[in-house]
Amino acid sequence: TVKYTAHKLQQPQQLHRNTITTYSLYAISTNKIYIIMKIIQRLTTSILLVFLMTVVGASAQDASCADGDVRVIQMSELQTKAGADGEGDVWISFLGLVYDVTAGRRFYGEGAPYSVFAAKDATGSLASGKFDEESANAVNYAELKKDEVDGLKHWTGFYAGKEEYVQIGVLEGKFYDAKGAATDLLTGVLEQLQ
Repeated sequence: TVKYTAHKLQQPQQLHRNTITTYSLYAISTNKIYIIMKIIQRLTTSILLVFLMTVVGASAQDASCADGDVRVIQMSELQTKAGADGEGDVWISFLGLVYDVTAGRRFYGEGAPYSVFAAKDATGSLASGKFDEESANAVNYAELKKDEVDGLKHWTGFYAGKEEYVQIGVLEGKFYDAKGAATDLLTGVLEQLQ
């Protein structure tokens, strides 16, 4: 009986040791998975940054005219490209890149869900996710919030990936100067997207 009692007493201790060992292995495995996920996240962020820099750089090159100059578009010209009455081109600007989105008239044309972006610089609205004028103008590009960075990353990939939305030039203003060169503000925004 004494041996049986001793055996019974050892069972919970052994069970406790096995539980601690199992928990320790689980914690170690979970920690390794967390570290691996962090490494993957950092690599993904780095790859995304290279992609964004390439897209913006390539987009500026795509906007080149035959003689190699970048087509610089004035705000006054952009404002005429709303595709009113279902006619004419529909253009938008995002991060200073001007896209002809006429192929997506059902999205950007008059009365369509994204018509608020037509013939405008849509950067502030797309960054903030708020489509009113006040919110669009409230974006502080020098110190973007995390959700604004995420919005800019998303929409940069979206427009770069849409073959039917042709990038036709750069908008003179806060992101590009009159000669089509990137401004310090654009450079700062791209650095924040790292």
